[in-house]
Amino acid sequence: MGAVAKEKLKKRVATLASSGSCSVPEDFLDVDYATSGKLPDESDVFLFPTGMSAIWHAHQMTLSCLTGPKPVCFG
Repeated sequence: MGAVAKEKLKKRVATLASSGSCSVPEDFLDVDYATSGKLPDESDVFLFPTGMSAIWHAHQMTLSCLTGPKPVCFG
């Protein structure tokens, strides 16, 4: 049952992001969507149990794309 609910939620989020009915700036969407004409679908939506988990995974993805010095955060 939980898997079905997650898929429905992902589909709803993708529909909102691609319909223009939510206030997502156009430059917020990936460049590939703009150039290919493909709209986001449920496979492009990732769900995390908490906001901190989502931030952590986005941070890890960003770090995997960067080369050079490592970022440091104090405070």
